[in-house]
Amino acid sequence: THTGNRLPLFLFLTAARLWRLQRQHPTPRWHGPIPALDAGPSFKSSADSLQPDPPFFFSTESDVQRLYIKDAQGNPLVDKKQLEKILLLNYVCNLNAEYQQGFHEMLLLFRLLVEKEHEIYWLFQFFLQKTENSCIINVGVQKNLVILKALIAFMDPIFAKHLGQVVSSLFPWFCLFFQRVFKSFEDVWRMWEVFLTGHPCKNFQVIIAYTMLQMVRDQILREDLEEEEILMLCHSIVDLDADDLITRACNIYELFLKHEDKVKNSTIVPCSRDLEGMILMISHARRVNL
Repeated sequence: THTGNRLPLFLFLTAARLWRLQRQHPTPRWHGPIPALDAGPSFKSSADSLQPDPPFFFSTESDVQRLYIKDAQGNPLVDKKQLEKILLLNYVCNLNAEYQQGFHEMLLLFRLLVEKEHEIYWLFQFFLQKTENSCIINVGVQKNLVILKALIAFMDPIFAKHLGQVVSSLFPWFCLFFQRVFKSFEDVWRMWEVFLTGHPCKNFQVIIAYTMLQMVRDQILREDLEEEEILMLCHSIVDLDADDLITRACNIYELFLKHEDKVKNSTIVPCSRDLEGMILMISHARRVNL
């Protein structure tokens, strides 16, 4: 999909389209004070009146200033002060997500989709709401790592034994929602679109992480790499093509589904296409020697 066509798709997948039509604030999981965040002066007034905590201010300012956001001619693509302001609003209005490094990079991609501050803010909010069980540190990242570790143990026991506790250190993949592993913004948007659909399964991001590990599996085992070396190798996985990665991951997921019959007698029944539920079934089946 061309960038120009991506906004309607993201508005639809995040449910932000309904807000855009009705100008209603989302009400589900976010807590805390919600300023007047509609269009125009009310948004600017709300943003300008907020005073950040010093640690938060220095963290966001440092993160945003490190962004290189210029075109081929050296002209700024976005206003860094605008990004800082929106991150501040996100911090104040969203106690679940708080602030984590990487938000500034995510926000940049939404700024490239829309220009108005209030629309950038709400699109980012709806995106976080849809993906909190995937990329928010204190909500879903740890659970994703647990599922990933169980998946590796089931699909590739030899590799799992060699990895040991390394998997727990792969949290940046989830926190950044794999943003740094792709060769272009177009690839990041493509990957995020797939995550937002919930297909081919819930927690597809875990399958993506497993697929990336398979790319370096043979080298890790052949060279008998230590934990620090494994992490360096994993974090060097970059310039990926989204469609290629998605295709590989879907093939791995289909392979995983072939093992469903091994746990058919389990008392734990997962939701349809629910990877987490299936992993629970497998773990339970192993405990009762099915």
